[in-house]
Amino acid sequence: MRVTSGGVVLCGGMLQVNVRSVNRQKYACLFVSSQDPPDDTDSVRISSVIAWGSNALFAVEFIDGGRYAIRTSDDRYIQRDGSLVTGPPPMDASFTVELKVCYTLLSLANNE
Repeated sequence: MRVTSGGVVLCGGMLQVNVRSVNRQKYACLFVSSQDPPDDTDSVRISSVIAWGSNALFAVEFIDGGRYAIRTSDDRYIQRDGSLVTGPPPMDASFTVELKVCYTLLSLANNE
């Protein structure tokens, strides 16, 4: 799966981005289970037509070994399946960054 960064902001030395799916033409948003009671898991979902608010803003953090982690506005890390974890990001929450001439791709590649 490949996603582009829809917007890039440097805030306090931290790179913050909006994440947009190339195929679905939608943005990623933090989904908190209290927003939809039947669903009991917090996750990140590619479902927003417009990237708006802090729930659509993600921080990209460099981790040792050339890996990157994507952190949500509530300080949790996104895993490859869209679920969230707290604390130091595990291998499932690490990504590679592939730079292209026209845009930046966050390649959700396996880093094993």
